[in-house]
Amino acid sequence: MDPSTKLAFDSPLLRVHHDGRVERLYGTETTLPGVDAVTRVASKDVVVDGAAGVFVRLYIPGHPLTAEHKKVPILVYFHGGGFVVDSVASPA
Repeated sequence: MDPSTKLAFDSPLLRVHHDGRVERLYGTETTLPGVDAVTRVASKDVVVDGAAGVFVRLYIPGHPLTAEHKKVPILVYFHGGGFVVDSVASPA
């Protein structure tokens, strides 16, 4: 039997294969990055690992950088846990 087809875990939400691959069965809808019309905050996706499909979404404030605002605060949020179904690009 091909190891990539053997399952380590199977549920209605996802399947985990013995080779480490995770197959999502729910929460695969995504939203595209862009500019929010109300807040003028722009979002941009940056690929971290193309082979694994890992990316981060950056949110950039809408105000122009001036002499008073040369730096903006940075918040890094790592979402994780036992089973993560959605991603940063999920509509929810």
